[in-house]
Amino acid sequence: MDLLKTLFQRPITVYMFATSMILLGIVSVYRLPISLMPSVENPAITIITRYPGISPSKIEEILTKPIEEQISSVGNIQSIYSSSEEGESRINVTFGTSENVAKKSLDVRARIDLIRGSFPREVEEPTITRFDPTDRPIFIVKLESSKLSLKELRTFAENKLKKKFERVDGISEINIGGGFEREISVKVDKEKLGFHKLRISEIMDSLDKANINLPVGQIRESDRLVNVKLVGRYTSIGDIPETVIKVPSQDKILRLKDLAIVNDGFRDRENISRENGKEIVAIFIQKAGDANSLEVCMELRKLVSQVQSPGIQININYDQSIAIQDAIDRVMQTAIYGGLIAIAVLFLFIRSIYAVCLISLSIPISIIITFAIMKFYKVGIDVMSLSGLALGVGMIVDSSIIIVESSFLKFQKNGFTKDIHFESAYSVSSELFASVLTNIAVFLPFLFASKETNQLYGGLAITVSGTLVISLLVSIVLVPVLASTVFLKNKDQFKDQEIWRVNAKIKFPSPNWQIISFFKKLSFTFIQENYRNSLLYILENPKKLYISYAVLLFFGVFSIIFLKQEYMDPSDTGEIRASVELETGIHLDATNKKILELEKLFAQQDAIAKVTSKVEKWHADVNITLKPEYISETVNVIENLKTESESIPGIFVFFSEAGPGADAKELDVEFIGDDSKTLQDIAKEAAKIVGGIDGIQQVALRFREGKDEIVLNFDRKKAGSNRLSSSDVANAMKTSLTGSIPTKFLEDDREVDIKVRFDEKDRMDLAQVLSTTFPTSNKSMVFLSSIIELEERKGETRIYRKNKRKVATISAKLGKLDTGTAVQRISNKLSNLQLPSNYYFEFGESYKKLQKNQFEMIFLFSLSGIIIYLLLATLFESFYYPLLIIFCVPSGIFASLAFLFFTRMTLNISVYIGLIMLTGIAVNNAIILVDSVIKDSSHQNFKTKVINCSLDRLRPILITTMTTVLGLLPTAISTGSGSQLWRPLGITVVIGLTVSSLFTLYLIPTMLLYKKKTV
Repeated sequence: MDLLKTLFQRPITVYMFATSMILLGIVSVYRLPISLMPSVENPAITIITRYPGISPSKIEEILTKPIEEQISSVGNIQSIYSSSEEGESRINVTFGTSENVAKKSLDVRARIDLIRGSFPREVEEPTITRFDPTDRPIFIVKLESSKLSLKELRTFAENKLKKKFERVDGISEINIGGGFEREISVKVDKEKLGFHKLRISEIMDSLDKANINLPVGQIRESDRLVNVKLVGRYTSIGDIPETVIKVPSQDKILRLKDLAIVNDGFRDRENISRENGKEIVAIFIQKAGDANSLEVCMELRKLVSQVQSPGIQININYDQSIAIQDAIDRVMQTAIYGGLIAIAVLFLFIRSIYAVCLISLSIPISIIITFAIMKFYKVGIDVMSLSGLALGVGMIVDSSIIIVESSFLKFQKNGFTKDIHFESAYSVSSELFASVLTNIAVFLPFLFASKETNQLYGGLAITVSGTLVISLLVSIVLVPVLASTVFLKNKDQFKDQEIWRVNAKIKFPSPNWQIISFFKKLSFTFIQENYRNSLLYILENPKKLYISYAVLLFFGVFSIIFLKQEYMDPSDTGEIRASVELETGIHLDATNKKILELEKLFAQQDAIAKVTSKVEKWHADVNITLKPEYISETVNVIENLKTESESIPGIFVFFSEAGPGADAKELDVEFIGDDSKTLQDIAKEAAKIVGGIDGIQQVALRFREGKDEIVLNFDRKKAGSNRLSSSDVANAMKTSLTGSIPTKFLEDDREVDIKVRFDEKDRMDLAQVLSTTFPTSNKSMVFLSSIIELEERKGETRIYRKNKRKVATISAKLGKLDTGTAVQRISNKLSNLQLPSNYYFEFGESYKKLQKNQFEMIFLFSLSGIIIYLLLATLFESFYYPLLIIFCVPSGIFASLAFLFFTRMTLNISVYIGLIMLTGIAVNNAIILVDSVIKDSSHQNFKTKVINCSLDRLRPILITTMTTVLGLLPTAISTGSGSQLWRPLGITVVIGLTVSSLFTLYLIPTMLLYKKKTV
């Protein structure tokens, strides 16, 4: 009281403090990081260990199993997924959300070091990296040219653009796809090699020794030491064919050009990038986790605009900053529209322009100062934090409305006095504190939420809470000072000034004001009189109110049982991802031919604007961009594409939406056991069963069939008699077929691989390679085929394991089916599947995430209700009044759930957050009403007192409810990228608050009278 009185007596101090906070907010907004979504840390690591040339089964035995056993005792490990493929073991370890991943990485490294010495010497050092499945490029640059070759484009991308991009702060990784990578090939003639009784390893040794720069020492010259260096590196491509090759068996010297052809060419292609049927070179750029996405993309865009190269078209294929800016603009628009609607509501109920302007000022002031709070709590600007501002914009004016309304009531009863605004602020301060405290108290349970929930919705909680706290301080301190010095400083400014009369003074064509005439007739007196009559009727017939309340609760409970359940609703972004699988083992050219056919088929569809693809052996990723008018038809477009793609034999295409939350529309079923072949057979049978379930669009097998392989069994006795080791033979065959890199050619500080292998005509098939001869110690020759026996069989391409047991996974595309219903239907169908002993199935991470989310949200919701009761009991010093106030909340909650059911929306994490917020917001009106009755010191009978207090508080209740509800309306009806995160939340609050406010106006008076009668 004394502090407020002091502040009112020092208005300039109040203005200066408010100005300084506004300046702090303005400075803060330019220093906040900007991104599309909050940064959600994934507490996981990947352990990659390579052992080149070793089969998947051996990789599993030698590397994967020992590492899994060793790291399993690290502690708080949620899951261990591993894959063993030819030459590589990859283990993904996920920890509890509270773990420090950096520390866990060190622990894992220490465990692996304990067994590192038991690995074969050829095993490379294990690499441990942070694993985040959500990491995707934020910027993609496309290069194409009608004059330059794909090899030249790739070279330009690597040597020019990549180096420029690497200098941008905030970039973590840059990858280049498509085109041809430069390579100097040495194509050895097998016949000439055999004629001169040479091994291919001798050619490699000669190249390695010929391409060297070596310091040889120092010499003295007078008083100085001069370094001496032998320069022997190749200075041009022409030097390579002149390399000397010694032929010991014939005691002569040859040149490399006598045995091989040297060609400055390119590597064997591993992938092909294409857009709308034309091959391109693409640069994929990823940002560091804490970087400002918007700034990084803007800097990259600036660099691209500065690069000029004749004959090369450099275009930006994807720029995440566009999506970020679009999403942020949408949220800002909803906040602005919400604020304008709130102001319009104020004009309808408060006919004083001065009062409306005074209340409206609290919106920009509160929002600007909130940016300083965001800076303090390290909350960046993203769709979630801005959603908090959009959700709070309708509630910002509530406190100011109550104070101004109180001033008007005092003016009507006692006339204008000097301290009218100070007295009004003080008289309602307790109920305002109670309202705001309950609004922000619902976010206290987030302290006990999971780290992922905190990271995703913590920014929203801080912005909503910060905005409300600032708005409370603005209303109690700044609004009374502004009122007493500017807006309501004399009694004339309290008079109603009708807005439509002001229009006559404006020299513009007058619009049709019929709607204004309607609102003039719909006066507050009319509303108040109808409320009085209906309230009297309800007080005389309370059973009808109770029955209505019970019916609403029944429908709400009914809705919970049948509501669709998801973790997060996917959004239509107009992009579709098609994962194409082909027969195991086919080469890149065959895969590319099939994908070209698929691309042509897609290009004929009216809905498709662009098709980009990345083709690899056996697999391709095709990204489809829809035309704007078809964005809302993504599900139907996928159905059409699925039907069309089935016309191409030999491929399987799995379609999925590319937007945020799209993973929620895929459900994994994991089959766990001990034998890979048995698991794959079970998974195939299960896929047929799941595919027949109504509502399942597609089912994909997430494993590979074994591919044909030829095993070369080494005859040690025959090889030993010719003094040949298995290492000699293996290395020779690897070099002959695949090629080896003995040295590199240095050009302009860039290294180019020099690869040695047989000429293509000598490695067309295995028989040609096996006809290769080896010189022996007695200068005779032996054919490889004489010391090797062939065996054809099916070999595993990749072995998957989960928590140290083998696993085979199928993925179901749900279409319009929700996750909860899909799990129920799949479980019922697969319960009849006969599984061997110790074999079982379980659902993947998306369902586990849903289950965890449901339990956590119910816990947070219950905890928020308890906190509100404890807070209200403290404020009212009563056990009954808090129960009475909270009794109004279920009406809004069950009304929201019933609305979601009838509109076929899902129960997801955004809805849960909305219900938690509703718990705190819905009690505001009840607090105002109950507090008014308690503080009324008049001597009239209790029923009359309750009715009069209800009538007095009707206008502030209607105004605050309408400003909040209508202010949230743009959020509830917004669409577009990111709207799936805030739209369900907005709908939940709008419906719930509307219904709970209606019940509050009747339930509170009825139950207050009931309490009086029973006492």
